[in-house]
Amino acid sequence: MKIKLVIIITLFLILISGLRAQDNIDLLDAYGKYYSGKYTSAIAAFDQLIASNSDHSDFYLYRGIAKYKTGSYQQALPDLVTAANMGQPDAYLWMARACVFLNEYSESMSCLVKYLQSVSAPAIPEVKKDSVFKPFHSSEAWYELWQHDWQTASQKIIDEAEYLADKQKYEEAHSLIERNIEQSDASELLLYNSKLYAMEGNIELAVNELNRALSNDPDNLKLLRQKADYLLLLKNYREAYEMLTKVLIITPEDFHSRFSRAEAALLFGKLSDARSDITLYMKYFDHENAIFLAGKIAYASEQYLDALRYFNRLLENNKGNAQYFKARGMTYYQTHTVNQAAYDLSMSLDLIPDDAEANYYLGLTQDSLGNKKMACYYLNRAKNYGELRAIDYLQKNCSK
Repeated sequence: MKIKLVIIITLFLILISGLRAQDNIDLLDAYGKYYSGKYTSAIAAFDQLIASNSDHSDFYLYRGIAKYKTGSYQQALPDLVTAANMGQPDAYLWMARACVFLNEYSESMSCLVKYLQSVSAPAIPEVKKDSVFKPFHSSEAWYELWQHDWQTASQKIIDEAEYLADKQKYEEAHSLIERNIEQSDASELLLYNSKLYAMEGNIELAVNELNRALSNDPDNLKLLRQKADYLLLLKNYREAYEMLTKVLIITPEDFHSRFSRAEAALLFGKLSDARSDITLYMKYFDHENAIFLAGKIAYASEQYLDALRYFNRLLENNKGNAQYFKARGMTYYQTHTVNQAAYDLSMSLDLIPDDAEANYYLGLTQDSLGNKKMACYYLNRAKNYGELRAIDYLQKNCSK
């Protein structure tokens, strides 16, 4: 009886796991299509999500925005109303925009007021500059709207600190933030204080400020993402990877963090995770940085033919990037295609002569070609520019 019970429980857990995996795939597909601008496909994907899980306000919000983006303003409104009623104040801003296109100006202004009243940190400059609201700009209602002070206390302090930072009065800006930590949104102020330190080039202190904020607000996604960015700059790849993993557990649809985790995973040596993340990312986004990262991950995984395919794509459209030539040259060297490697690495050094790694690999390539004198020349340059791997070859082969 106990064995049968264990089997039943195991089968149930496998079934639930499979269902959750499918839910996650559907979620990623919907947001991937949305963020990549494939709004018609995104609408259909959100239809599926809502059919299976109708209590997520985000799904209605993003389906409503996707409908708005396709010009279906009337069809967007029911979703946006539902999202607003479920606690998504940003929906009011999109309702206001949709109402402008439907010539419902009074309703649009009403939605704008609701947005400004209910969102915790209204995007006031964005609203003021939004060309959709241009028909209101000469109206009395628009003038009256901005007579009210919609800014939060934190926003006012950050604006003042930003003004001081623009004048490079960083010490005064820090003091202003510190004086107001107790009276305002500490997370927002500490986040901006960290950015001030980053502007000054002190990434360690920037991280300390975020640690202060995270001690009281450990699941704040803005803080976690910003800290991960700083950790990458500090080359603390393990902690960056762990932090981005936490972000993706909370919001698997965060594709920016998925790209960052692919980079962190590559540099931390988690190549399987790096490949998984970049493959998923590139299903929806195919820009140069993604192709280059995919190539570097393939290279590190010793999948050299895949790496060449990525680097070839980059160099078809951009022959002025030294890093692309270097990456392809290094890959050709690994595949023993040494003539092509020599060409690419020479092209890279034409653009950036003091690249230590490019000099190192061109030296190795020249050695493979039998050009010992040129090999010693480039490996000596590599050593002078800081490439310590060159020393062993130089000692064995280039002594006078």
